[in-house]
Amino acid sequence: MNKFKSLFTVFSILAMALVFTHCKDEKQSELSLDSFEQFVTISGKVVYSTGVDTTSTDYTLEVMKPATGRKVFVEVPYASYKPGSAGTKIFETETDSVGAFSIEVPTTPLGINAGIRMEEFTDFYSEYVKMEDGKPVFKTRLRRYELAFPPLPGTLKTGAFSFPEALAYGSVEIDMEGYDEKITLTGNVQLAYESSYRTGAYRPA
Repeated sequence: MNKFKSLFTVFSILAMALVFTHCKDEKQSELSLDSFEQFVTISGKVVYSTGVDTTSTDYTLEVMKPATGRKVFVEVPYASYKPGSAGTKIFETETDSVGAFSIEVPTTPLGINAGIRMEEFTDFYSEYVKMEDGKPVFKTRLRRYELAFPPLPGTLKTGAFSFPEALAYGSVEIDMEGYDEKITLTGNVQLAYESSYRTGAYRPA
């Protein structure tokens, strides 16, 4: 019996040692950036087109809107901070009311490598088609908006980097057949008498 008790005790100690080692390894894998004192600020401005303004007399002019409240992600491999480290650190911010963003990221004397991306979203896009009975006819479709950022510099050192011009989202039309995403519209929503073509006559939603 004593022999079994001794074996049980040994196995218990080994199990506790394995758990402790596992926890220690997990903590070591989480690289802390709290001690970094050098930073680089990345900034820019983002816009997107909703096509022509169907409520204006200038209905042939393209409307560019600020991409407000959209998330911006900066991704830095941990190896940029500590060579040999695995994984990626993701920093996040949001565009303001004019589509501008600014995010501060820790860096090193040698600089860091980083990638940047923005969230996708959907919105309606209107196109002028023709005049009919003295009224403009518009085609409005739902589109998915995506932004491909120009590459950041190879190394980002202490200081600031700003995209020199406003960045514009690209868009692709969504095939509504089988499209299950729930769409929420806010503000002054108007419905056309025709679902596919807007003829300049609207009624409140």
